[in-house]
Amino acid sequence: MSLGSSASSLDGFTDGRLILFCRTQLLERLCLWQTAQEAAMADPDHLNTIRRGVDAWNARRQREPRITPDLSEVRLIRADLGGANLSYTRLVEVDITNADLTGCRIYGVSAWELKLRDETRQRNLIVTKGPNRKSRSTISRSHNLFT
Repeated sequence: MSLGSSASSLDGFTDGRLILFCRTQLLERLCLWQTAQEAAMADPDHLNTIRRGVDAWNARRQREPRITPDLSEVRLIRADLGGANLSYTRLVEVDITNADLTGCRIYGVSAWELKLRDETRQRNLIVTKGPNRKSRSTISRSHNLFT
């Protein structure tokens, strides 16, 4: 096959259809990449709420029980999160180095690639669904959940 015959086989695409096809494929890939990037980032509204403290966070969770909070890629270094309702929260690549998670509700939490150290306090984590259950399952310090 010569270069000339190869070029002539593309003549049917000289009207711009090949260029349009390539642009469409490129745009689809860029959109998918941007969506994946956005999906890995915290919701700014959720971030602002947790920065105002556990009382503000828990009050919002009480008002909006159906939301799925996203704190992905947030730095919560040395944060006092004791007693926070983190149930169903998305915690992807969150830095909780030296944070205090004592007494947090963690039922249904999505957590992976967390950054933490031995100094991160994870005592009495509550893994029971719902705030009004009579029996509560807890995880003591000897069973670090996030390691």
